[in-house]
Amino acid sequence: MNPRLTKRIFDDFPDLFPGNLMFGIECGDGWFEIIYDAIKKIDQISKEHECNITISQIKEKFGTLRIYQSGPDEAEKFVDEAEYLSGKTCELCGDKAVTTNHEGWVRTYCEAHEGGHEEPSNEMISKLLLSVRK
Repeated sequence: MNPRLTKRIFDDFPDLFPGNLMFGIECGDGWFEIIYDAIKKIDQISKEHECNITISQIKEKFGTLRIYQSGPDEAEKFVDEAEYLSGKTCELCGDKAVTTNHEGWVRTYCEAHEGGHEEPSNEMISKLLLSVRK
């Protein structure tokens, strides 16, 4: 994920990332809103239950999103929801997509990105940053 998007998540939810993540957020920018929404809900649970939830890893695996966290089952339902949504959202741009096998890799891409990786534009990054509210 683009460093500006990763920084936004770390800055908005510092209690969930006490040491940040060793490898950052290991997926495309198209899942930023899904991740942000899930983390926001997990943060609310952490505060409501006064428990110390930490997130140890966020990555793409087998074409869908994985969020590894230490919270209760109530938090896990938001992780499951994010994984489900990522399976029909383009990892690169956030448009509607399908999960397919791409050259031996299971990926979730829209028709425009079915060929693979594309660098995000500054316009797209700015749009994503403006799309979320803490």
